[in-house]
Amino acid sequence: MRIYISMAGRNPRLALNGLWAVLKEGIFDPEIVVILSPDVNVAEELEKSMQRLLGSYGFDTDIMKIETHLNAYEVTEKDDEVSLDITGGDKASVARLLLHGDASHYKHIFYLHTEEKAHASTPYPLMDRRKTKLQDLINEEVK
Repeated sequence: MRIYISMAGRNPRLALNGLWAVLKEGIFDPEIVVILSPDVNVAEELEKSMQRLLGSYGFDTDIMKIETHLNAYEVTEKDDEVSLDITGGDKASVARLLLHGDASHYKHIFYLHTEEKAHASTPYPLMDRRKTKLQDLINEEVK
């Protein structure tokens, strides 16, 4: 299975934009999306937005929500192709997830970098591409 794990903090737009960038660039086509968020309300809002976004790209993808970041490995199996998007995660949560797991389990670790914090709430297609870069930290690629 191709599993896309998205870390979500207080601003669900960050996580949504990360997925949007990955889909738009055609880098990873998820069969399952896992939302990691300690906030149930953020996870619910994000699930609805991601479902609409995935549908607009022609995907009928299952979405799971997990409240704690430490359970991310429990939803994957050894043969799964797993991508992690840390765009929406806070630094401490990202560090905990990577310290308690095996980073080699991931095919991609995505981070959507924006030069200006004001862009954080802007929908991905409206962002200035000169100031926005989708990074794959595993493969050291920048789009």
